[in-house]
Amino acid sequence: MKKKVAINKQKIKDERLRRTRLYVPGNNPAMVQNASIYGADSLIFDLEDSIPLNEKDAARYLVRNALQNLDFSKIEVTVRINSLETKYCLKDLEAIIPTKPDGILLPKTESLEDVLTIDKELARIE
Repeated sequence: MKKKVAINKQKIKDERLRRTRLYVPGNNPAMVQNASIYGADSLIFDLEDSIPLNEKDAARYLVRNALQNLDFSKIEVTVRINSLETKYCLKDLEAIIPTKPDGILLPKTESLEDVLTIDKELARIE
């Protein structure tokens, strides 16, 4: 009788080599939906520089819904949020963290305090 072996998807993601990463603008529904078909080891959904100011809210909710409803299976998924200096940063975290991405990419980090501030906000939201 064969023994069933449980596969820990998180362990697979943590141990895999990340040779390629694909940045995907969070405001493009077709690109977000099809991001996993290109074979990248890591996807980075961008909510920052690639998104015009008038599309920030829509992009945030598009990425959140994609993380909730699409199967990225073995692909590492990270979300690049807006910088701390903007009014969008905390909104990004509050929308994205409940979907449990593999990582958050903080742009334009200037100091240890920036990292500690994000860590504090992550703990609050989680």
